[in-house]
Amino acid sequence: MIRLIHVLGFALFLSTPVSGETNSKDLYSVLPDSGDFVDKQIMLLKHLSRLAQGRAWKREVELARITSEEQWLTYKNRILRDYRDSLGLPFPARTPLNPETVKIIDRGDYLVIRTPKNPTFYWGNFLLFSHPPREGDFKEWRDLFALEIGAPPATEHQVFGWDSPEGEEGDIQPFLEAGFRLNRSVVLTSSELRSPARPSSLVSIRTLKTEADWEQAVENQVVCREPEFEEGEYREFQKQQMARYRKMIAAGHGDWYGAFIERQLVADLGLFHHEGVGRFQSVETHPDFRRRGVAGTLIFGAGRQAKADYDLHTLVIVAEQASSPARLYESLGFQLTEKQVG
Repeated sequence: MIRLIHVLGFALFLSTPVSGETNSKDLYSVLPDSGDFVDKQIMLLKHLSRLAQGRAWKREVELARITSEEQWLTYKNRILRDYRDSLGLPFPARTPLNPETVKIIDRGDYLVIRTPKNPTFYWGNFLLFSHPPREGDFKEWRDLFALEIGAPPATEHQVFGWDSPEGEEGDIQPFLEAGFRLNRSVVLTSSELRSPARPSSLVSIRTLKTEADWEQAVENQVVCREPEFEEGEYREFQKQQMARYRKMIAAGHGDWYGAFIERQLVADLGLFHHEGVGRFQSVETHPDFRRRGVAGTLIFGAGRQAKADYDLHTLVIVAEQASSPARLYESLGFQLTEKQVG
């Protein structure tokens, strides 16, 4: 049986601030050089971070000034042009959009983003369209994906994004009926973490130091994967991702933390920073150690250590809306800042 893993996503400005008081520039500033390039549901947002800086917070003002269809089309064309220009900038070598590792092709109506060295990286191999899906696009988009990115058995996923500053979904029903997923997430931020209500006394929190530590982290991420991912393929994917993270750590952009019971790693996460903002990523607790206060203890300990080590003023974490992780993060002092759909 051919297995296709579908992820459906919005492309541009898919975040909606819940309060006009939020400084989106602070939130987005962590993303350009140190975002989480594993969590597929927020991957495209990070690719757009260069453009989002200094613009997301102005979105509502710009849209409010539009009074005609002509102005609206001009606005959308400018956004798309700016986005394409941003993709062409000389990104630092530590980001996945470095031209040596990521290939970007402009086809006019859509962009092709490919990561040849990591073909299983969903948000490194996708198509970005200039508009939401319209009637008839379901077949056309899938055919284009097979042509530009690949088809089974070589490529076992399909990922689409589109430019929609207003968050328009378009004609997504055919995609949903075919098994694509539409994810809704929340961006949570905190300037001061609260100690967990049920801290774990079983674990000690520290950064990964040895090859054995890193091997355990890879295996923990594999064990915690979503059920649709094949184990062997996901392990290879995680090894490549961890290799990238280790390069970022060596360059001084963050750390990877583990919760250990003696020498056994039972939970892990990354925390990378940029200009005073730190972002958590890939928070995973081994299934055998869940609901014991381990995750909260790890997040609190890692966050407190990173704030002290790197003089961070804001911590950012993302979770599925109305999920158990989101409730845990809120109990630790994180507050809702933005919503994402993708």
